[in-house]
Amino acid sequence: MDRVLVEVLITASLLSLSAVITTSSSLIFARATQLTEELSSEKALYYLAGTIKGAVAASITSGKNITTSISFQNPIVVEGEGGHLKLRLEGSVRSIYIGVNVEGGGTGRVFQITASPNLVRISPIAP
Repeated sequence: MDRVLVEVLITASLLSLSAVITTSSSLIFARATQLTEELSSEKALYYLAGTIKGAVAASITSGKNITTSISFQNPIVVEGEGGHLKLRLEGSVRSIYIGVNVEGGGTGRVFQITASPNLVRISPIAP
């Protein structure tokens, strides 16, 4: 083979390899971003559920309704359906059973939680 043909083949091979590496890197980055968002959603859901359970425990102990608020970095969508709490963050939906009737919900960064021993009301607070 002559030298020009070898150089063309090497160049084409390197370009193909670089395209494969670039594509796989972008796929890995997209997957890592998705996993980070899912983890953030799950962390927010457990944080919200823990706050609700703490308010219910304080309400049971004191015998009075307890009102508290919770805030998040990014806007989220919260839905209460019976004993389930649903949270939506950037298209992903997470759900958890918390064992207390939850009413209300909405979209926002800051939420007010009013807890009695058997019912929790959650509503967004306007900024």
